[in-house]
Amino acid sequence: TLNRHKATPMSIIDGQTKLLGLVGKKTNYTLSPMIHTASAQELGINQIYVNFDLDSGALKEFIDSFWHSGGIGLNITKPYKELVAKWFPNSNLKSVNTLYRSQIETWAAQSTDGEGFVEGLKHAQIDISAITHLIILGSGGAVKGLLQYVLPRYRQIRSVDIFTRNSVAGEELQLLGKSFGISISLHEWNSRKFTDSISHNSNHSTLIIQGTSGPQSGDLLTEFVPALSSYKGAFCDLIYDQPSALFHYARSNGLKCQDGLPMLIEQARLSQLLWWNKAASYEFIFKLMPSKI
Repeated sequence: TLNRHKATPMSIIDGQTKLLGLVGKKTNYTLSPMIHTASAQELGINQIYVNFDLDSGALKEFIDSFWHSGGIGLNITKPYKELVAKWFPNSNLKSVNTLYRSQIETWAAQSTDGEGFVEGLKHAQIDISAITHLIILGSGGAVKGLLQYVLPRYRQIRSVDIFTRNSVAGEELQLLGKSFGISISLHEWNSRKFTDSISHNSNHSTLIIQGTSGPQSGDLLTEFVPALSSYKGAFCDLIYDQPSALFHYARSNGLKCQDGLPMLIEQARLSQLLWWNKAASYEFIFKLMPSKI
């Protein structure tokens, strides 16, 4: 286990300093400015990373202005990943979390959610190539991004159960699955149905993914915890700063499990490769994390 310490990296800012940033709403919790500013300093890159909290009406103008002002790149987070994806139809992405300067004098779009998710699982010895069934809570941009990456690459996944409060987003995911020949079943947000799904898929080839942002606003999803009592598969929570009660149960009961921190770090490293053609090491970024995480 790596030792972590709280760090507040500072860069020397001068006339050559360039900007990177995060665009989202209510993202004051983010660790991205610390991660990327420290990584730039570690790699000898004169850039700093800033958090931009924007209303949707200002988003397009800001992104255009950021390009013209010489900005190096942006991360996109909730609730704008799917909206920004619509502005880059040639990317064929349903969700975008990274913009970087392309060779044709415009932004290029990418999602590092899926690859970051897969790379992050490796830190908990969870092998995605051994998974045949997914059970997912949530249907937002992060879930879209990881499914668009995972489904065409890991064809042994035969079925996906998604529990969602948003039927429109769920239907979009069904269409995404259909395009890859994968059956995606939608279920209402219901703990009993969640229990039923697990009872039919409780073995080691199942992976449960907690993909909602509910825990960050105080909804720890406690009502779903009893469903894990007979579960033997793996569990991943995409939240890193406030994992759900499901994660804490899985960890205390010896299941293979992981919160969103490794995914966050691997996503960050993938974004850095797009911006800089190099990235800080996983170990360097991990050591930056506040000890309370």
